[in-house]
Amino acid sequence: VCEEQLNKKYDTISFSFQEIEKLFPLENFDTKFAGIDKEIIFTKGKHEKISKSLIGNITCTVESSFTGVYKSPNLYNLDVKQTKVVRLEFESTKTIDELLEVLYKIKKYFEFILKQEIKLTNINISNGNSTHRQGKLVYDTILIPQTFIKEIDKSFKPVDADVFFKGLNGWLREFEKCGEVINLWQKTIYNNNVLLEDLFLWKCQAFELLCSLYSGIYE
Repeated sequence: VCEEQLNKKYDTISFSFQEIEKLFPLENFDTKFAGIDKEIIFTKGKHEKISKSLIGNITCTVESSFTGVYKSPNLYNLDVKQTKVVRLEFESTKTIDELLEVLYKIKKYFEFILKQEIKLTNINISNGNSTHRQGKLVYDTILIPQTFIKEIDKSFKPVDADVFFKGLNGWLREFEKCGEVINLWQKTIYNNNVLLEDLFLWKCQAFELLCSLYSGIYE
């Protein structure tokens, strides 16, 4: 994002991350032959997206994005890639730093679900439909992984939308209070080259701190 854009305010930030498709179910689409030349036509299925209001008057939407060849004279040239995009829309405009602060918290929520660090990609900011107020984040510490990004476990099953948003709302609501607990726990997923004993101790410390914050956990 250029310096001139840093001085403006925006109301939307969208992003994706490596292997996000394993977290949310993929959207179906069809192909069919048509015309004299037996042209293959790409037909996108019913537009599917999940959307929910979060605390702080933020609307979070997860939708499909398609890239590639939509029409081709033969089957072998048909190449369509589908990825998921997460979009955060704010009721009022925010600075880029304010948008990234929310994105940072949500990134940690995804890592909590997947139990490993993720690599954010394609971070875009915009202000409504104003084409002169949009840009792509190309460098920020939030984009730089702390460790080698592992492939998400193939046995991982896509999450239920209602459960996902319920958990995300709770995460954002308690994040400031439990930030230290989260940072302690995430040391166990960011450090791949430490002793198992140390990983165990960090998890114990995180749980002990959580218990001190929530006495009701013993009930």
